[in-house]
Amino acid sequence: MTSLEKDRYSRQMLLPQLGKAGQKKLSVSRVLIAGCGATGGNAAMHLVRAGIGHITLLDRDVIEPSNLHRQILYKEKDIGSPKAYVAAERLKEFNSTVDIEGLAEDLSPSNVERFVKSVDIIIDGTDNLETRYILNDACVKLGKPWVYVGAVGTYGMRAFIQPGKTACFRCILPGMPRPGTVPTCATVGVLNTIPAIMGAMGATEAIRFIVGGKPTGNLVVYDVWGEEHRTIALARRKDCPCCVKRKFEYLDVPLTTKAQVMCGTDSVQLTPAREASLELEKMAGTLKEAGEVEAHPLWLIFKDGKHRLTIFKNGRVLIYGTNDEKVARALYSKYIGN
Repeated sequence: MTSLEKDRYSRQMLLPQLGKAGQKKLSVSRVLIAGCGATGGNAAMHLVRAGIGHITLLDRDVIEPSNLHRQILYKEKDIGSPKAYVAAERLKEFNSTVDIEGLAEDLSPSNVERFVKSVDIIIDGTDNLETRYILNDACVKLGKPWVYVGAVGTYGMRAFIQPGKTACFRCILPGMPRPGTVPTCATVGVLNTIPAIMGAMGATEAIRFIVGGKPTGNLVVYDVWGEEHRTIALARRKDCPCCVKRKFEYLDVPLTTKAQVMCGTDSVQLTPAREASLELEKMAGTLKEAGEVEAHPLWLIFKDGKHRLTIFKNGRVLIYGTNDEKVARALYSKYIGN
């Protein structure tokens, strides 16, 4: 450990829960943060400052003006850029000794096991239940612990999930709720302090696990406005289809191009069944004949007047200006070609 590192982590190593041995464990650990928005961004900031060895940041979205009131890693100049890339570069400014990788990808059944298997723990910073079910299936299948974190309105939730020892996510929420029955940031809003609190709590769970502490497995629910705090003891369901019967329904899906209307925006995401490797420079030259193009090494932005397409090198496209899947697929076919 260099003198800079000793000074950087000196207050942290004074803690009896960590010490020098705990700091060493942090320095060789690998963490995946799925979602770099408000909760995920806050968790990432704390883990980078704490000295985690390697952090992978995974996020499918680009930065929108509505993100800026609560997503602490982004500035006005970043609007329109992929969150994962911007987050990685900004976090490197906090701690240059941490290996940080940003990936602008959608966590899906086709790639989740690849991301999960190479890390020690995963922190959930996602904004939708389907992705959490996919993550839960992969973590249970591979025996990887993860931290469920959510924030909406003025309240948040956090649970540490360790396959085989604690309840899994499907023990907590056995099936996907009906559309429109679960509040989201787009429908009820979010106070900007609650994601910060829950992100910090999620990072604490990860640190505690890495240094050898024993997370409780309880569900913590906190309302920052009403100053209400509840701790709910969780137990594994004897009939849980995932962690008991080991049926991974959210991983066992057909490989087709997936269309998903994005929460809170007039946009649709299209994810190809198999990752591509688009020649973005060549594509940019072609698309200039049809509209305005802003090219980057790993993505490009195309505007045809009414719609805006953010096209990633792996073939994933975010289409803004419509929430109609048929329109989105037609635009994809027109401009991407398959």
